Amino acid sequence: MEEEQQDEEERAMQVQQGIESIVDEFYRNSRISSMPLGQSGKERMECFQVYPFCSLRGSLEIGADTVVFRPYCSDRLGRVRIKKSEILLVRKRPYIVDCNACEIYFGRRASVFFVFEHDEDATRLVQRLKEFARYTMIQDVGHIQRLWLEDSVSNFQYLMYLNDLAGRSYKNIHRYPVFPWVLSDYTSDSLNLRSPNVYRNLSKPIAALTEKKAMQGLEMYQALKESNVEDPWMFGSHYSNPGIVVFFTVRQNPKLMLKLQGGSFDHPNRMFRSIPAAWASVSSASGSDVKELIPQLYDPQAGLQILRNNQYISLGGDFGHLKKVILPPWATSIE
Repeated sequence: MEEEQQDEEERAMQVQQGIESIVDEFYRNSRISSMPLGQSGKERMECFQVYPFCSLRGSLEIGADTVVFRPYCSDRLGRVRIKKSEILLVRKRPYIVDCNACEIYFGRRASVFFVFEHDEDATRLVQRLKEFARYTMIQDVGHIQRLWLEDSVSNFQYLMYLNDLAGRSYKNIHRYPVFPWVLSDYTSDSLNLRSPNVYRNLSKPIAALTEKKAMQGLEMYQALKESNVEDPWMFGSHYSNPGIVVFFTVRQNPKLMLKLQGGSFDHPNRMFRSIPAAWASVSSASGSDVKELIPQLYDPQAGLQILRNNQYISLGGDFGHLKKVILPPWATSIE
């Protein structure tokens, strides 16, 4: 058991090093600025268009009727042109440690994510575009909560609303939307959803789901404090991070894992193979696994892409191909 925990800690350190190298690469190339209105009346702002684990530096041009991003590295790759009449929602976003980003929604599940050097530039872009947005975000959490309690808003919509208020976005892998494990029974042939025994205790964080795991966290904190560590911690990982997003979405976008892992897939035994096994790992009394879920696992359409191996991913050697995710016995099919 100690060897397994050591392997988990080493793996977490490798992932963290990969994330840090990507962040360092971003900031090494992040000297960006904004430029005033030109003779054409268009304002140009230098920024990055951000994707998971990569970014394109370019010029964002705000005209009378359109917003156009032109990357410096290519005439076509990454170019975006949005009519102001198509803008649905504009949101200021945090990115890594600063609140210097803006996300523009302009279609069903379509958005672009721009990062600036200064948060003032992101604020100015939001102010320029929000008057054209078809929708505005309701900031009254109590109002949305009442709609949820009245069944006017679904569980999925309510959780996505909370994720949005927290600055989380599908385009920002460092602040990806988080959904909780809700059920606790992944071994029975059928479920009685009226029984409280099939639900996870949502009053406790995933890292302290059992009394033993909570005590392990307290012991870790005390040991680090006694060792004069400047910022002691209880848990060495977080319930959401880029490594967790890559873990769940490897079948949908294997390139993300290759980017994070330095060009290779993780060991098959550490990849997302089974929902019951994933729950057993986070709910076990020992170990450092504290991952929550992602929205796709609660979305029937998006879930198909992360549960099936439609891309027929080869793991190399004797491991063959990554198979579809094993479901709980009470789930008769992925559909």
